[in-house]
Amino acid sequence: MRDKYSITVLARIFLVACLLYCMYLAARQGIAAWYFRKASPEAIQSAIKWDPQNPEYYDALATLTHLYAAGGNPAEVVRLCEKATALSPYNAFYWADLGAAYEWSGRNDDALRAFTRAHTLFPNSPEINWKIANFYVRTGKISDALRTLKEVLLEDPGKERQAFSLAANATADTQEILRE
Repeated sequence: MRDKYSITVLARIFLVACLLYCMYLAARQGIAAWYFRKASPEAIQSAIKWDPQNPEYYDALATLTHLYAAGGNPAEVVRLCEKATALSPYNAFYWADLGAAYEWSGRNDDALRAFTRAHTLFPNSPEINWKIANFYVRTGKISDALRTLKEVLLEDPGKERQAFSLAANATADTQEILRE
């Protein structure tokens, strides 16, 4: 009888310890989310400290650093985007952001690989195809850009004006636009 009571007490202590640990983890994530909602670089850095396994925080900080930093640090943006893709390797949007970061840092071959991975993960995304088309235009791959713009139009006909504007800016050859 005594052994049964001991096992029950130990099981209860174990379950309480597990419950307390889960509460601790939930509190950390809640505090991180609270910081993240403030949407400033300092607040997002605090969110990362509280919940370092959330890829969204790294991607958001990379985007803020890239868009709003005067001069910015391309290596830091790449590092943050690489961390986001490492934590969530099947998120196409993180891969597209990594491609943009690589391009910004002058690593066009790596950018192409990241954009290709994003496209592989979500081939019908108009947003990802739009980013890839712009990358192709900036790197002078006009036929690839036009082919990708066609994918954008197939998935989101509302981008018609933007797609044709980008195509016209990419090449003055209207026959090439019509061929693709």
